[in-house]
Amino acid sequence: MPKRDYKRELAGTTTVDIYTKAELDALFAAMDEDDHLLFSTIKEAALRKKEAMHLEDSDLIHDEIAPGIWKCEIRVRSKPHWGWQTKMGWDRDILISRELIDRLLKRSAAKRPSTLLFGTSNGKPDYHFLDRLKAVGKKAGLDQPRVWTHKLRATTATTWLRSKELGGKGWDIGFVRQQLGHADYKSIEAYIAIVRNEEIAMREHDDGQDNPWGEAGTVWGDTVHVIRPPKG
Repeated sequence: MPKRDYKRELAGTTTVDIYTKAELDALFAAMDEDDHLLFSTIKEAALRKKEAMHLEDSDLIHDEIAPGIWKCEIRVRSKPHWGWQTKMGWDRDILISRELIDRLLKRSAAKRPSTLLFGTSNGKPDYHFLDRLKAVGKKAGLDQPRVWTHKLRATTATTWLRSKELGGKGWDIGFVRQQLGHADYKSIEAYIAIVRNEEIAMREHDDGQDNPWGEAGTVWGDTVHVIRPPKG
């Protein structure tokens, strides 16, 4: 096998870890108001840590495109004045909910030491997001090695790809790639694999395969559970 093909095959074995619904519920229940807004933003927009660190007031888009219909987005763009550039230098606009944009606009209107939405007390970029999330995870009783910020992004990417029948958005792969800011589809194959495994598990359950008892399957957050009676 050529070396390049071997490397490509190895790349295909990469997996990602995502939060379950129970873990997310526990995390966000343990947060104070500031942490809740910060990590809600990272999660809902699937932001990279440094993208969230450099969000400013001007990155909030709130346009009424038709009577009563609002386009709510976060714009990710390079910030030369902070010495930071987006991955590959690309800008992108990410759809978020009206509820989240309202919370962010409220924060934007509040007096702060700089235009950064989540800056430090002296108005500089905050490099301690992981420490903050770890502290919340400890308070929530979660296993510390299973708590990190990028996992929020992976969880949302999976939700975007997951079908509505399984509790997701059902967005097409091309749009998800754009929202995540990836250059190609290779980067989201691990997320697609999670979704495909869930779909196959549910389909096989519906077909009565690997489930001789014919019990109902239940989707809870990020896991498909097949309920079977105890043996004996």
